Amino acid sequence: MKKRLVLVVVALMAVGAMAFAFVGCGGGSAEGDLSGTYGLSGFVAPDGTELTGDLLTTSLPASENYIEFGSGDKVTFVLMGQPIETTYTVSGDTVSVKDGTSSLEFIVDGDSLSYDSEMGKLIFSK
Repeated sequence: MKKRLVLVVVALMAVGAMAFAFVGCGGGSAEGDLSGTYGLSGFVAPDGTELTGDLLTTSLPASENYIEFGSGDKVTFVLMGQPIETTYTVSGDTVSVKDGTSSLEFIVDGDSLSYDSEMGKLIFSK
């Protein structure tokens, strides 16, 4: 039970840090069509512990934590239910999401996007 609570707290911190990075600033190959919605499908802690399945969906529901690529270079993050609209660029298998002077780099692998940070790895899937 204690391990579950620690995982939930770490996952929330990672999602919160991602949201803070955008709000504080003002926000296979990726060359194909990214349009659509990618829901939060996994979290891997720095020690390799994975948060997936029921534990993830009860702690961080995909309906409140997702990325939606719209037309052109528009992308909307919904993190903990709060939408953040910004833009993105693509280079190879990397999607750079930009808001002002900050940028997050996501790696595309088929229908999944992943973001690595010192707090862990977030995985979003179509």
